[in-house]
Amino acid sequence: MKIICPYCFGSIDKDDLLYQCGSCGHNSKPTLIERATKKVTCKECGKLAFKILCPKCEGELPRDMIYTPNLLFSIVGVSGAGKTNYITVMLEELRKTANLQLSIAPQNKYTRETHSANRQLIYEEHKKPGSTRSGQPTPQIWRIQNLNRQAFNTIKTYTFSIFDGAGEDHENIDENSPECRYISVSKAIMVVIDPMILQSVRNSLDKEVYEKSISGVGASMYKDSSDVVHNIASYIKSSRGLRFNQKINVPVAVVFTKMDALMHEFRNRPVSSPSPHIDYFHESDSRAVDNDIRSWMQDKGETAFINGLEANFNEFVFFGVSSFGAVPVSIDQLSPIHPHRVLDPALWLFAKNKFIDSK
Repeated sequence: MKIICPYCFGSIDKDDLLYQCGSCGHNSKPTLIERATKKVTCKECGKLAFKILCPKCEGELPRDMIYTPNLLFSIVGVSGAGKTNYITVMLEELRKTANLQLSIAPQNKYTRETHSANRQLIYEEHKKPGSTRSGQPTPQIWRIQNLNRQAFNTIKTYTFSIFDGAGEDHENIDENSPECRYISVSKAIMVVIDPMILQSVRNSLDKEVYEKSISGVGASMYKDSSDVVHNIASYIKSSRGLRFNQKINVPVAVVFTKMDALMHEFRNRPVSSPSPHIDYFHESDSRAVDNDIRSWMQDKGETAFINGLEANFNEFVFFGVSSFGAVPVSIDQLSPIHPHRVLDPALWLFAKNKFIDSK
């Protein structure tokens, strides 16, 4: 069985993993019997070796990652799209939405500390986390369990890895970068879009709402909104070794963030209604939201944006979310957090990977 290292993104055979002794620090390769019993003795001092290391970069691998299937998701988008905000709120909602019957837990110190710090800022201090730094390639690694799928005293469990690269790294193609390597092995991709990049949206918004919603970067760098699609698609194609005329053949969730600023345009429409995805993923609701956003974009004269997606992606679905649930009080201060439909894209991707049911 192959696994993907979350640090160097190399493909690793489980038989090649190294085990590090906590006493003397020696790395040992397990014998056939040790692999079967999952107890490895240090070849140097004879004590048990517990830490599991990647044989290529010697990064420490969470134990659950070795023994459960891996779901690797990439989240890409330009600077200012709100990727970090969205990831933090999505994970927090996964943790506390009891009706979903999903249990998640961080698998290493980096994941635990990163989520805790961002959660504190958003939920307690009502402030936005800082932007992801360029060249910061470490993904968050979570264990996720579906409590609806239990049999013979076992629960269906996956390792759920999320990579949130800096927006500027997604705007500059480097095939050797960690970001590109991660995207090349991802099973699903979320393309996070700030609707403020659409000229028609900016023109229709109240100036005060616009200034509170914009992150200060990203919205003015594109003269044509279809540039966003083609630039991100080129980045993904380069990451996955595709030719310019090949379509991307993994499920892609196209996620419009900051929909709280646009709810006046979606009154009594599917996007503005509460998410029904509780016991399972509701395909009919997803289709209704997708059609709703497509219709809205066509009314806005953004057909080129949709055509750009059609030209580059085999399968994509539109989602509209609000991480915060309301327009910020000011550029620096958030309103109380009431997320809207933030789980929909992740649940669609879970359903595509058959981790949860869909009907």
